[in-house]
Amino acid sequence: MQKRVRLIASYTRKEEPVSCDEGRIQAYLDDSLPEHELTELEEHLEHCPQCQDTLQSLCALQEDVSLALSSVLYPMDAEPIETEHEHWTSFAQTLPSPTQETTWTQWFSLWFSGRQPYIFVAGFACLLIVGLYLPALIQPTTQPHNNWKGEHDIELFHMCRSPQGILRRCPTEQGASLPPRALIQFTYHARVGKTPLQTMILSINARGEIAPYVPFNQPHSLALTQAKGTLPVGQSLELDDYLGKELIVAIIAKKPFQLSQAKEILAKAYQQHAHSLQRMAIEKKGWSIQTWLIEKRPTSFKP
Repeated sequence: MQKRVRLIASYTRKEEPVSCDEGRIQAYLDDSLPEHELTELEEHLEHCPQCQDTLQSLCALQEDVSLALSSVLYPMDAEPIETEHEHWTSFAQTLPSPTQETTWTQWFSLWFSGRQPYIFVAGFACLLIVGLYLPALIQPTTQPHNNWKGEHDIELFHMCRSPQGILRRCPTEQGASLPPRALIQFTYHARVGKTPLQTMILSINARGEIAPYVPFNQPHSLALTQAKGTLPVGQSLELDDYLGKELIVAIIAKKPFQLSQAKEILAKAYQQHAHSLQRMAIEKKGWSIQTWLIEKRPTSFKP
């Protein structure tokens, strides 16, 4: 985009003149202009003051629109946050009551009671066959918690500025440097069934301190009742003032789980990998886990 705002260097070859057309200039800014027309228009912009003024006006209009949209995604005029992440507690979903599990003795009594002996014998034979042959057919997986990852995905974004100073949402790469109080947002897509997937997002810093992101001020996971959306819903999250490396951890599970369970898994991985965030491998059966390693430090970035 930067090359499209500055004046294009002079060209030596001559082409057919291009008429002044605001629609073509708008297509130029939107990256929808065909390649064979791109060079012609750039040459025309070099020598046409009228089109240069039109280009600057459209850029200014585009910036105003981006700022208006960013005020929705990133509410800069929101009330001051008294506690960390307090402004996005309203999106938390109410989890369904946990289903009571039937014990072995209850199951045995229900199976045997009121049934003919031959049914019990047949059932016992089936169990014996399964117990003998099924283990030989099952191959262990190296990451059992990721064998259903195609059903969902979570992405992390942060607010940044384009070379022209336009606010926009940018994907957060591994190792990204973000300033304190940077605004971030998660997007997700997930399979929606009778039992919704559960999620929780936390962070652990180089000191081993663990903080919950999604949901905040809730002791349990959050149910993903929609096929796709943002976390926090319709809002952004402001990072705290901690400086240094931080590992953001997103957990998706098929069953509800508690915040204490997630903290225990993170703390154990932190201890097992000599307090190194870069080498942390977080695994738990039944959980799919995504991580982003970032570093918060003062930069020239100005949200």
